[in-house]
Amino acid sequence: MKIALISDIHEDLASLKKFLHAIEKQQVDKIYCLGDIAGYNSTYNDFENERNASACLELLKKKASLILPGNHDLNAARIIPSFTSGFQYPENWFELSTEEQQKMAKDKIWIYGTDELGANFTKEDIAFLAKLPEYDIQEIQKQKILFSHYFYPNINGSARAFFTKTKELIPHFEWMHKNDCNISFSGHGHTENTLIYQLGKTSHLPYNQEFKLDTMSAVLIPPLLRNNICQGFCIFDSETFSLKAYKIYV
Repeated sequence: MKIALISDIHEDLASLKKFLHAIEKQQVDKIYCLGDIAGYNSTYNDFENERNASACLELLKKKASLILPGNHDLNAARIIPSFTSGFQYPENWFELSTEEQQKMAKDKIWIYGTDELGANFTKEDIAFLAKLPEYDIQEIQKQKILFSHYFYPNINGSARAFFTKTKELIPHFEWMHKNDCNISFSGHGHTENTLIYQLGKTSHLPYNQEFKLDTMSAVLIPPLLRNNICQGFCIFDSETFSLKAYKIYV
């Protein structure tokens, strides 16, 4: 089975359509979206008139077999995360002003403020997002695989924490082991390349090259969102346990 992995769309409908067209050419069996369908930041992006979170979600509901929420999706749908990385959200969190949230957060979690434009999710979209799990574990070819927006304990990416060294992923590897998983796939990092973290080393997967996932591996896939570096998606082949990254320009 071939699974296409995409993440970090951030309301970029034009890029999503182009990605799905490219993925269809690869004749995959399933498409998994690892979160952040919403989250348009006016400081870093310049396609405001084209953005459409609701249309992106509707398209994914038709095409994707798995959809997970990211931190921007939870914020847009006003959902308090289940995995909070130790931060205690008050029940009235979404009624607080940006200044009140910042004071409480003390830089521990993301505060979206005025730069993040509101997503056009409908009531039906929000109800759909509210039912999504923050991670998923599937048994594929007798191996359990973890899918999430980011690494444990920051599963949904709501905490202001990015991991760049393998030793920082020790809690994630321990959580994988606890759940009998040898492989995990995540997004959120907006990295230029696909990164494969293994105990003691980090590998950068060049585009259009295959990598054999033959040991405990935590994979960070590139974003779909258009930017000045690149966009990409990955295809995981469960028959050979190999991974291949594809680069897309929009």
